[in-house]
Amino acid sequence: MADAPSDFDKLRSSLTAKIAAIVKQDAVLEKIAEESPVNPVHGLSPPEVLVLAVIAGDAYLPDQATTVNSAKRAAERAGVTNMGFNLAIRRLLQKKFVREQELYDEQGGEAYAGLAVAEPGWDWIDTNDSQFVLTRPEKTESSIPF
Repeated sequence: MADAPSDFDKLRSSLTAKIAAIVKQDAVLEKIAEESPVNPVHGLSPPEVLVLAVIAGDAYLPDQATTVNSAKRAAERAGVTNMGFNLAIRRLLQKKFVREQELYDEQGGEAYAGLAVAEPGWDWIDTNDSQFVLTRPEKTESSIPF
């Protein structure tokens, strides 16, 4: 029973960190969405750029994939509709900027759909890195939402 407050503190700390990360990611995606021009950016539509940024930013390492569900939720939070997401993915797959990758849940043993940025996608990102938010503003006490 003596461990209960400690466990609660760990859970609270973990949830606080997760919420803060989601808030930061939403702010970055919102900035990309606000700054997206109506015209294509070096051959990609604004939703394609945003979805490419979501997939690239959500993976832990450049060769790794993120879940389709995670990418879709992040794109929707940034203002991309379900149709916009599906169309962007279709076009990015056609251009070979992203690739599908099956991911596995080691605990449950189930496979699920993932997306990863392919080498041509990384080449495009490298060439057009000025289109992306690469750093976050300094943290301040007032920027924490709770």
